[in-house]
Amino acid sequence: MLLARRGYRVVLLDAERFPSDTISTHVLWPPGVAALHRWGLWDRVAAAGPALCHNGVTRTPGGTLRGPWHRVDDVDYTISLRRMVLDAILVEAARASGVDVREHCIVDELLIDDSRVVGIKARERRSGLRFEERAAVVVGSDGLHSTIARLVGAATQHVAPPLTANYHQYVSDLPGDRDTNEIYTCPPREYLLSPCDSGLTIVNIVVSRMLADEFRHDVHRSFVRALDLQPELAERVRAGRPAGRIRGTRDVPNFYRTSIGPGWVLVGDAAYCKDPIRAQGMSDAFLDAEGLAHALDDGLSGRRPLDDALNDHVTARMARTRYPLNLCLSAARFELPPLDDERAMVERLADVPAAIGDMRGLICGSMDPQRFLETWPIATPGVRAGSNASPMVS
Repeated sequence: MLLARRGYRVVLLDAERFPSDTISTHVLWPPGVAALHRWGLWDRVAAAGPALCHNGVTRTPGGTLRGPWHRVDDVDYTISLRRMVLDAILVEAARASGVDVREHCIVDELLIDDSRVVGIKARERRSGLRFEERAAVVVGSDGLHSTIARLVGAATQHVAPPLTANYHQYVSDLPGDRDTNEIYTCPPREYLLSPCDSGLTIVNIVVSRMLADEFRHDVHRSFVRALDLQPELAERVRAGRPAGRIRGTRDVPNFYRTSIGPGWVLVGDAAYCKDPIRAQGMSDAFLDAEGLAHALDDGLSGRRPLDDALNDHVTARMARTRYPLNLCLSAARFELPPLDDERAMVERLADVPAAIGDMRGLICGSMDPQRFLETWPIATPGVRAGSNASPMVS
C-alpha cells in the first residue's frame, strides 16, 4: 500500500482469500494504532468497531498495577479487532492504492539471474494455472514459515526456542470493563483478557513449555482446569457465552533472520519472530513495513544506494526491537524478581500512572530504556542500565 502510494507498481500475492481468519494475537499497541492514523486508515478501522482500551491491569504475585498505556503521537489506547476483519480492511486499502492484489496464489519458485532474485514463479490455487512476475525487489511478508526465506536460504539466528503454548477462545457478554486489557501472571501460567469487536472478549491462556504437551493432550479440559485455578476469572468467563472453539499454537520460536539479499527482502514475522505472550507481532510488523517502504523508496528512486538504505533499515529494526524482545523472552520464561522486590516496585508505582504508562512503553518499544531510568529511578523488573543489548543466542 505504502509503495503503491509512492507510484510503484506492486503485485501482492496471497495464498488465502479475504476475509479469512488466522491464529494470531489481536491487540495493537499504541505504536501500531498510530501507524493506522498516519496511513489514513483509522476511520475504516474504527468503523469496524474494535475495542479501544485506555487502561491496563497487570497482576503478578507481587501485586496489581492499574494504569494507562504509553502515548504515541495522540494515541493512548490499544485496539483489538479480529484478524478476519482487520486483514480485509488492509487488503482493500492496498487495492484502493493501486496494488495488483491476487488472492489464492501460491509462490513456489524464484526467478534468478546472475545470482540475483528477479521475480517469482507462482500458481493459482484453484485452477493450477502457472505464471511468472518479474520485479526489482521480491518482498517476503509471508510469516514465520516464510517461503521466500526458505527459497533464498536466509540464515536464522535462533535467539530462543519456543517457550510457551498459547490458547484462546472468544467469549461474548463477559462481565468486565471493556476499556481495560487484563493480564494475570501466575507462573507457570498467564491469563490475558482483551475486549474485542462485536462484543467479544478474547480469553487467552499462556502456559510454559513444560506444560505444553499435557495441555495439548486435551485442550478443552486443560483450558477449563487452568481457568479453575483462578476462581474469580473462571466465574467471569462462565458468566459469558463461548463463541467458537478453543484455538492455539505452541511452536513459535524467537529469532532474527538475515532479511536482505540480492533482489529480495523479508519483513514482519518472516524477518523477526517472537513469542506471542506480549502481543508485539502486529505492531512490530506495521512499523517494519513502514520502515521498509521508506528504505525501498530511497533506494529505488535513486536518492540513495539501495543496499545502503536496506542495511540502515535492518539496523534500525534491531535497535527498535531488541529491548522489547528481551522483555518478551523474560515474560515467556516466567522470570520474576524476588517477591519482596516485586512488592516494593508495585507499591512505588501504584500511584504513579505516568510511570506505569512509560513502563508499558518499554514492552512495545515506544519508550527508551535509558530515558525511563532517568525519569523513573525505581527498581523495575527487567529494566537496568546498559541492558539494551542484543539478546543472548541460546
